[in-house]
Amino acid sequence: MKILLQYVILICSLIISSTRFTIAETTGKIAGRVTDSETNDPLPYINVIILGTTLGAATDDNGYYIINNIPPGTYTIKASAIGYTSVTVQNVNVNIGLTANIDIKLSNENLQLSDVVVTAERPMVQKDLTASTSIVGADLISNLPVTEMRDILQLQAGVVMSGGDIHLRGGRSGQIVYQIDGVPVIDVYNGTNVIDIGANSIQELQMISGAFNAEFGQAMSGIVNIVTKDGDNKFAGNLQAYSGFYLSERDNIFWGIKEIDPLNIKSIEGSLSGPIIPDKIFFYTFGRYFFNEGYLYGKREYLTTDLSQLVREGGVSVYKISQNGDGKFISMNPNKRYNFQGKLSYRFLQGMKLRYNYLFDYQEFQDFNMANRLTPDNQLKQFRKGNTNTLGLNHAISGNTFYILNLSYFYNNYNNYLYKDIYTGDPSHPTNYVDYTLQQNPPYSYNVGGDPGSNNRFVRNTGTFDIKLDWTSQITNEIQMQFGGDAKQHRIYMEHIYLVPILDSSGAKAIPYNVQIGSINTQNYDTYIHKPQEFSAYLQSKIEAFSLIINAGVRFDYFNPDGKILSDPADPEILNPLKPANKAKTLEERETYWYKKAVSKYKFSPRVGIAFPISDRGVIHFSYGHFFQLPSYEIMYENPLFKLADQSGSAGVVGNADLKPQKTIKGEIGVQQQISDDISIDVVMFFEDFRDLIGTSSDEIVVFGQSKTYSKYTNSDFGFSKGIVLRFTKRFSEGLAVNLDYTYSTAKGNSSNPSDARNAILGGHTPETFIAPLDWDQTHTLNIVAAYTKSKDYGLSLVTNIYSGQPYTPSVNVNTNVTQNAFPKNSGRKPLIFNIDLRAYKDISFGNTVLSFFVKIYNLLDLDNPLYVNPDSGDPFFSFAQYEAEKINVPLYNVSSLDEYYINPALFSQPRRVEIGASINF
Repeated sequence: MKILLQYVILICSLIISSTRFTIAETTGKIAGRVTDSETNDPLPYINVIILGTTLGAATDDNGYYIINNIPPGTYTIKASAIGYTSVTVQNVNVNIGLTANIDIKLSNENLQLSDVVVTAERPMVQKDLTASTSIVGADLISNLPVTEMRDILQLQAGVVMSGGDIHLRGGRSGQIVYQIDGVPVIDVYNGTNVIDIGANSIQELQMISGAFNAEFGQAMSGIVNIVTKDGDNKFAGNLQAYSGFYLSERDNIFWGIKEIDPLNIKSIEGSLSGPIIPDKIFFYTFGRYFFNEGYLYGKREYLTTDLSQLVREGGVSVYKISQNGDGKFISMNPNKRYNFQGKLSYRFLQGMKLRYNYLFDYQEFQDFNMANRLTPDNQLKQFRKGNTNTLGLNHAISGNTFYILNLSYFYNNYNNYLYKDIYTGDPSHPTNYVDYTLQQNPPYSYNVGGDPGSNNRFVRNTGTFDIKLDWTSQITNEIQMQFGGDAKQHRIYMEHIYLVPILDSSGAKAIPYNVQIGSINTQNYDTYIHKPQEFSAYLQSKIEAFSLIINAGVRFDYFNPDGKILSDPADPEILNPLKPANKAKTLEERETYWYKKAVSKYKFSPRVGIAFPISDRGVIHFSYGHFFQLPSYEIMYENPLFKLADQSGSAGVVGNADLKPQKTIKGEIGVQQQISDDISIDVVMFFEDFRDLIGTSSDEIVVFGQSKTYSKYTNSDFGFSKGIVLRFTKRFSEGLAVNLDYTYSTAKGNSSNPSDARNAILGGHTPETFIAPLDWDQTHTLNIVAAYTKSKDYGLSLVTNIYSGQPYTPSVNVNTNVTQNAFPKNSGRKPLIFNIDLRAYKDISFGNTVLSFFVKIYNLLDLDNPLYVNPDSGDPFFSFAQYEAEKINVPLYNVSSLDEYYINPALFSQPRRVEIGASINF
């Protein structure tokens, strides 16, 4: 905490010593020039205000005005002066971090009798964008077949989904930073998003995939910047409910969804906003309940206490199987969620706004395990709860200078277990834990009963306190200077338990038997608490002059990992020393020299972006930068006591708190061109170079005096990606709007996963030493979004996705002792993916109230769309292993057929999903 206070003092010192700083991008600005309509002379001292707000500015001697600190949205501005007719400009769109240029011409009031009202033309080419940025507003979100934030992201150019993870421009998962209302909401334990908010609470979503500005840090692939809705002087609300179901005739793949269950999916959400005290205090609330029973079902033929054992009866080996299930279909991938947001805004002084924002996200879910398809109750139950509290002060010191101070605390807790309670020695309450060492499942069949994974219990939580200050000053009409910094204090807790049986006095175990938590000295129990710290500062400038827009900046990042590393890697276990000199000492003595403290790290990262027009409707942009991101603390702290398995060969993997930050160098060049009043095109070429990515060392560490080795995480992985993005945009005209983006890209590296080298060694292979396609390398990606309406009260939208197959590593289904890989890594390709989603709606208006009925259909054509394949055949339906089993006539013992056993529904995308609902807006 002492270091954290030093950081705060440093930030405050920088504030006092400087007068030109910036804000993290959650607002935009309106700028332009006011001139005389007859003479074109500039008009000084003209008042330009944003109606319905307290924001405004006066023109300078040359007629220029700038209105800063505007939340994203659509506004109406008004220019007025004595002797001139007022002009009102409607439909002025403001986006995060961008400038809306609105020039206004005023006429002498003697020439016109009434005020002039004009509609701003929304530009199709944003001339001050220096890096590729996708902007999705609330109006577009409401018209698309999307429900979650990730649904919106999946439609953006450069985004690839693989294994449920989001990858951007070839980067690994976890390399994207998510911000909500200017505050990062990332769990530093593993780089995941702490809070997932409903699509209907988003005012604007901005995804930056190019070389983003220096104000953004701890990201290598991109930034997702979200601004949620806010309250104002007008009461407004929304209530929406829908139910849905999965419907598919492919009962050879999916069990239990052939018949319609209209309540398989349930969602109800609502929002309310308005004034508490008009012009002073405003509120916005949003809440949602969502339940999806899932589409991957098992059949409860067995309970977790059922056993299968190979015994001898009458001189013949047979499987003795207990079966006590009820035969019901049970969902194996259910998902239940609760979301809530509450926001209060208080304008307590002129130019000062205080905001409190609370976000809550709770989730219960299970991950499908094919092996337990006939024992579906043997699925670990998983729980995640995240909440964020943010207190923010927005202070406009003058028309050109303002700052935001954010104090935030966010907390994320995750845990999993099979049974909620752990009974320890109470014979009246035996648990359902079974001695699974006795379990002997028949070959080529699903598991009978439970397995050792049932004894696994895991909990972790991360709390992050963040102090973040940002300041902006418009020095001149052309130059904006920016500065900012923040300090973070984390607390990371982890506990991982494998429950062990309680033995009776004779050393035997009952069935079922009671359990307890094992000793910290064994591999059955691990726990730790760490408190790492981070600090960052940046300097950023934006210059808009001479038909050029230049964004240039530099960022400084520092972190203290609060970890330890081994002094002697050859003798890793402090509780079980191997070297004679270490054995001779007590544990207390060994603790004085066994570990070394991991050193703190710091990095500087420069960024630059340039945009310049090539015509009145076209602009070229270029961006380049260096980007750093800390390794996840999950990897730094793994196996905290450096314990190894009691075996020869590779006996474990240990974390490394001394890892360096990972690095990406990225750049792009692009051109935007508006080719008609409603059509524009955009072409971008990009490259990304990855260095110091986390991997496991291919040269394992040898343990003293034993034929035992282990792996350690190092900065050993690397890779690159490059590609071209083509965008076509046709905004609404004659009832039709179309957005099309195509991405051609390659993503290659020496490893897709930090554990790849170790996994290869465990599989008897040598780690790859050459560049290969990464697991998410998707050469061709095409997204088409089309919306059609002939009136304002009904419409239809379609989202079409076409993706080329991602790579996989073919395998040979034979036993071999060869240590070289049979096929080059990721040398095969999965099938192409083709998908269509649909949304149709009908609105009925009652004054200011709109009742809307809608239907959404995902995977409209119910296509198979295999996400994975059997590596020995490259086909999701066929495996040579099944062919071999059929040839040797394996007995099945009435557990499952070979067809059932070898068709895995998790290899395919979700089947057709239908949602029908209604909403009311007032």
